[in-house]
Amino acid sequence: MIERAMARQPGERFASMQALAVGLRQALRLEEAAEDRSELDSAPRDMPRRALPPTADQGDERHVPLLVLAGKGDDDRSTMETQAWSAMKARGAGAADGNVDRRSLVIHRPAELPTAGNDWAEVTYQFDSQLTSLNAALGGQAVFHVFLNCPAALAVGLGAITGPRHSPVLYHYFAGSYVPVMDFNALMREHGLGGQVIKQTAAQPFRWIEAQPPGDGPRRLLFVSLHLSSQQNDPGNMVRQLAAAQGAAAAFVRNTYGGVLKPDDDWLRAAREVATALSPWLNEGRVEMTHLFLNCPVPLAFAIGMALGVQPRITIHHWFRSSGRYHPVLVLNKLRRAGQASSRWKSPWKSRRS
Repeated sequence: MIERAMARQPGERFASMQALAVGLRQALRLEEAAEDRSELDSAPRDMPRRALPPTADQGDERHVPLLVLAGKGDDDRSTMETQAWSAMKARGAGAADGNVDRRSLVIHRPAELPTAGNDWAEVTYQFDSQLTSLNAALGGQAVFHVFLNCPAALAVGLGAITGPRHSPVLYHYFAGSYVPVMDFNALMREHGLGGQVIKQTAAQPFRWIEAQPPGDGPRRLLFVSLHLSSQQNDPGNMVRQLAAAQGAAAAFVRNTYGGVLKPDDDWLRAAREVATALSPWLNEGRVEMTHLFLNCPVPLAFAIGMALGVQPRITIHHWFRSSGRYHPVLVLNKLRRAGQASSRWKSPWKSRRS
């Protein structure tokens, strides 16, 4: 029965339900990390479309790039650094403050992150540590330009541990260069909300997604598919099979934009629509754990993570080509922010003295 339930999909090889049960046990082990934090609020108010004006320094703002690469070599890092500095220069922002060592602005894991262990969470801790240390070194005036070349599952964790505390500029790699697709700093200047915008409920009807909520029945476990990139590699069938095998609920979010968000599309609105769709499902009192499977543009995943934060009991799963199946890699409510995370990373910056 299990093997038949895990029949292959075109172009993808899924492991057996028995192997996935092992994955779910890994998810339980990932929960042995820290204490719950943050919250997912939403106010019933729609916000204006994202604004992406040139980013010339405003007053005491210090515009600083922060790059994350995982599973990429040194050549990829060098190319990405050059492209990131160029993208910032094109927007009128300096590549880094003079007091900051540019080498410290790159988080680089050359090897593929493993299927088990705490490596994924450690990258989020390093990212949060650098955000906190750098912002302090720049007198609390840092504006982070975030460039990501990593799995979408990791981007969710990076966004979750960041939350709405900062107002970053998020970039997407498109047609050979990085282009800004969400500018929370501009929204802070114009509307006074910045990163908090991601918490605002998106008015319906949705324009960028369609959502299928979980049906009636047991909800102790909830399996959610986010199909937000390409028309292939839809995690929906996997979610459907897993939910049926576990006697759990299943919910689905699908894109309505043909699988490709263009730079001029409203990425912020799309992210807020996803967060708005997820909110009532996650707040359902009967749900003990949500398992999230996603195929998603990386900056969009980061913004969705910002909206979710580190309180919801959500296990993020990533598809590993090496094993041909999904593995749980992060549990959001077990991520710890600076001051609670491991002290493995020492700050490369000293606080700026007045």
